[in-house]
Amino acid sequence: MSNFIDKCLIEEILLDDLDDYVSEWHDTKPSMSLYQFLGMIRSE
Repeated sequence: MSNFIDKCLIEEILLDDLDDYVSEWHDTKPSMSLYQFLGMIRSE
């Protein structure tokens, strides 16, 4: 599964799509933290 950062790097999505990913995280309530879901590290 590609995450937000991976898709940004290959220009599949834009930074403007971040809100959609955060909404998806809230809706699905995955077992991972938001930063992990987005493909970031904690300090990001």
